[in-house]
Amino acid sequence: MNKIKIYLFLIFLIPLPILAESLVANDIAIEGNLRVTDQEIIEYSGYDAGKAYNSEQISLTIKSLFSTNLFKDIEVTLENETLYIKVEERAIISKITIEGNELLETEQILDSLKSIGISQSKPYSKNLVDKVKQELVRLYYDNGRYSSLVKIDELILDNNLMELLLTIDEGEASQIKEVKIIGNKNFSTRQIKSLIKSGPKYWFEVWSDKDVYNSVTLDQDIESIQKFYQDRGYAKFDLISKQVNLSSDKKDIFITISFSEGDLFKFGTITLYGLEDFDQEIFKSILSSNLQPGNQFSRARIETSKNSIEYVLGAQGYAFPQIIYNVAFKEGTDNIDIDFRVDPKKLSYVRRINIKGNTKTNDEVYRRELRQYESSLYSQNKIDRSKLRIQRLKFVNEVEVKKSIVDEEKGIIDVEFNLEETQSGEFKIGAGYSDNSGAIFNINVQQDNFLGKGNNVALVLEKSSYRKLVKYSNSDPYYTKDGITKTSSLVFSETDVSSTSTASYLSDTFAYGINYNIPISETRSYGYGAEIQLTDYTTTAGSPVNITSFLDKHGSTHFGVMLNASLIEDTRDRTVYANQGYRQSIISSMYLPPDFDYSYISFTYRGEYNTPYDLNFLDMFDWNTTFTIKPQLGVGIGLLGSSKMPFHDKYFAGGNS
Repeated sequence: MNKIKIYLFLIFLIPLPILAESLVANDIAIEGNLRVTDQEIIEYSGYDAGKAYNSEQISLTIKSLFSTNLFKDIEVTLENETLYIKVEERAIISKITIEGNELLETEQILDSLKSIGISQSKPYSKNLVDKVKQELVRLYYDNGRYSSLVKIDELILDNNLMELLLTIDEGEASQIKEVKIIGNKNFSTRQIKSLIKSGPKYWFEVWSDKDVYNSVTLDQDIESIQKFYQDRGYAKFDLISKQVNLSSDKKDIFITISFSEGDLFKFGTITLYGLEDFDQEIFKSILSSNLQPGNQFSRARIETSKNSIEYVLGAQGYAFPQIIYNVAFKEGTDNIDIDFRVDPKKLSYVRRINIKGNTKTNDEVYRRELRQYESSLYSQNKIDRSKLRIQRLKFVNEVEVKKSIVDEEKGIIDVEFNLEETQSGEFKIGAGYSDNSGAIFNINVQQDNFLGKGNNVALVLEKSSYRKLVKYSNSDPYYTKDGITKTSSLVFSETDVSSTSTASYLSDTFAYGINYNIPISETRSYGYGAEIQLTDYTTTAGSPVNITSFLDKHGSTHFGVMLNASLIEDTRDRTVYANQGYRQSIISSMYLPPDFDYSYISFTYRGEYNTPYDLNFLDMFDWNTTFTIKPQLGVGIGLLGSSKMPFHDKYFAGGNS
């Protein structure tokens, strides 16, 4: 009987073949496998009926099976023309539990482990334990936790399953004690340090973690320094080294950034290729305004020119222009020549527009804001405007636009708007107390996206010692397909200011109004409407003369119509917490009773102006914020023989009463 028997350890211990003779295997027998099927093992082994095997080929079979990482041990035997394969499978990871992590999210750790081959439902090997520890330690080192420890426990289960328990001691964060800048000659160290986010923090910056080391943040800091220099003419700025030194007790970090500023450079000859078939004037204007020969070199201006060219081409229907610029240093001079090479590609046509992320809102609510349409020529202007209009909705937090090529030869593309929706409603309950008003209770319910249709519904309930108020409003931003907004409101209030020191009277008011707002352009609109008002006044013994005389003259019951008109211009990037843009409105109101006993008209101006602002206070902190002012001005006059406003609608400094 001829018999060949080879074990795994023989591959490493016996370098020479045991047998030179080849034996034929006409059959195969597999044992030990639980999850991996016989057919899979046959495929992995490369077995074919009638194949001849010698010691070298059996060694290759074992190696092939081991390369799958599915088996812990493999034994191959050739006997009586039958190839016997006996395997012991690796345990499968049924669950990974992570404890002790606060700095890093569990998902972040699991994703990192997955990148090195450790994840649920995957085979587990003890050889990977060191890899796991190294990967987790690297993650924490990158976040300034140099004293972190990782413990791995294996829990063996039935059916060759196992659980991994990762217990993490994150340790204390090592603090940056010093950032040393070497190589700056034309700018102060203080100015350079103001550009970076890493460094020691001041005593009052209790909320800041800038003194906690993070490798990604440090790389961003170096990029900020490089950009600072290259935007100011130092085109050959060069980073020499970045050193991160840790104290012996692993508590303090010392960072040294060393660089060479290089010399100052100016723009030389600016050349544009590839747009000979286009109107050259607009592109020449872009280049001459940003890259004037003789002006100081600036990488930011080059990028601005590139983006402007791309935007102009996008506005003409070219969605994916390829723009490359070459920077050529002229030897012996301080001039830099810039060559722009542009390939506009083909005109792009939008096949489909996809809306993603709208889990709470009907698709139609977003599509009606689009200015780019399907089955039409692509336009960057319309894409940007569509994005802005969606972003201005109160229930949208962020909008990202992606373009994908469907058919490059025909220029067909798809556009995708990825949305991040935010909470569209609010429910507020308030309570308070004051000497004048006594106990105050109020409830405010507002929904800016009622039933996912984009309508605004609001209800206000208020009760205090001097007023009871119920106010309901409903606004439909697309009452018509043309974008006309209709707002209906209903108000009921009971007012008793007889106990106040400023006035003494009682009033019951009922009002119902309808207002329309009609868009004129993308940023301007005008409105009109009317509100029916019925108010019944009652005086008291303490009512002042101006109130009693007014009511003696015009009666205690007032019924009339308040006519409203408005003109609004709104360029804000958001309606809530805008970063830039402005909103200004002029609103006029005129009260007319049926008997024309008295009338009055008022004009109100309201504005909101937002300007992005980089707040840097003595280089101690750097905040990207927005400077906002909201001026308001109102004036009113009496009509129909009355030169005064009624006592309940007079204007005072700071606003109307």
